[in-house]
Order: sequence, then structure tokens, then C-alpha cells
Amino acid sequence: MQGLTHEEVIERTNDGRVNKDPETTSRSTWQIVYANVFNP
Repeated sequence: MQGLTHEEVIERTNDGRVNKDPETTSRSTWQIVYANVFNP
């Protein structure tokens, strides 16, 4: 099995076809604990 060429990587990156996790919009664990423990 052969990987992508450098040109194919550039083409796919420019087209937005990348494996990137979406940015999280949820609260962190500390924010959840703080909201539930310190702010009744």
C-alpha cells in the first residue's frame, strides 16, 4: 500500500479534505465541577 504523494496532500489540504477534530464547544471538566459544586 502506498501513501499519498506530496502533490496529492497539498491538493486535498487546499480542498479542505483533512482529518482534523472539530473544535470543542463544550465546557471543560473543571467548569462543570465548578458550576455544580460552588454555585448551587
